[in-house]
Amino acid sequence: MRTTRATDPMERILLMLAGGPPQPAQDRVAMALRRALTLRIFPDDRMPSERSLAESFGVSRITVRHAMVMLRDDGRVLSGGSRRAGMVSRPREPVATADEPLQAHVRRAVADIMVFRQAVEPAVARLAAGRADDALVTRLRAAAEALGPDPTAFRRADSEFHLVLAEACGNDRMVEAVLVSRAELLQWRDLVMMPDDVQGNRAQHMAIADAVAARDGEAAARLMHEHLRLTGASLG
Repeated sequence: MRTTRATDPMERILLMLAGGPPQPAQDRVAMALRRALTLRIFPDDRMPSERSLAESFGVSRITVRHAMVMLRDDGRVLSGGSRRAGMVSRPREPVATADEPLQAHVRRAVADIMVFRQAVEPAVARLAAGRADDALVTRLRAAAEALGPDPTAFRRADSEFHLVLAEACGNDRMVEAVLVSRAELLQWRDLVMMPDDVQGNRAQHMAIADAVAARDGEAAARLMHEHLRLTGASLG
């Protein structure tokens, strides 16, 4: 992992999502964008322009163009010119949902990621509560209230909630850990379309937001741990 001096919020997020082992620039960009699409972090599901992405990643526009071709080949973005902002494609259909070995493999991967999240995100919630201000609480409550039955809207609001908490810590390593672990978790879940507990998640998120509003770091950490435990149990 590494830190970045990027100041634009979307640029920081994209650079963190590109973290990992050294690889060709176009593969690194494509990986970051796949994760970003999975998290649904682009406003209105519109990707930034080719020029903006090139500036964010510090690569040439041709590198971004090659990455976009890879995403179109994967079915992640709609076909069309990559030089302008493009629409994100609809989520991919689940594959081989009746394949028991695949189901078992996905569940093991998900369980492994949830263990990691339970080690990291309670600490994130505790730190966020110590740094909380009214603007942070407003964003958390808005994200919690936005959780609804539409899968795309649910994912965007869920990602927003956890990202807001991580950013409140003021620690890039924690932001990166939250972003990457959530993206990897959701990529596995999408293979077999594990369901979301809308009502449960909304209530749990709101309870965490209330603890942050009260500046109660221990309660925020405990509630986050329980939230992740229940999430893991629902996926297992």
